[in-house]
Amino acid sequence: MRIKLLKREHPTAKIQMPVRKTEGAAAWDIYMPYGGSVGFPTTGEYPEPPEFHPLGFSLEIPKGRAVLLLPRSGVGIEHGLYLRNTTGLIDSDYRGELKAAFGCHDGYFNWVAGDRLLQMILIPVETPELIEVDELSETERGDGGFGHTGRS
Repeated sequence: MRIKLLKREHPTAKIQMPVRKTEGAAAWDIYMPYGGSVGFPTTGEYPEPPEFHPLGFSLEIPKGRAVLLLPRSGVGIEHGLYLRNTTGLIDSDYRGELKAAFGCHDGYFNWVAGDRLLQMILIPVETPELIEVDELSETERGDGGFGHTGRS
């Protein structure tokens, strides 16, 4: 996958190539190019608009694929950091800079340039034609919803 580091656009940033830390890692860790902070307001309301933090690169995602942005598990569990849109979905035809808007369940969190807060994973995407029908095929589960398989 092709990646463009935006060093010219961010001359004071600490821009680094995303990395997979182990051979078995499913995702690339993303280094934050700038320090920053996020706080969860006690009112439960967000200031508008949310602050978007640039990630310092853009991608050429192969056709038939997409990239998901997710918080790294450590910062999510230890510090309550999350993405405001829950998961970032980057389409294969997007060529702009990747950015993230954060929230924090645990009050307040700050980071320094070079911290790894996010990870990105490349996934296959299928886009079959949608066909409107009057009925769907039957299954054993049917329309049983949340908690359906846990009931006695």
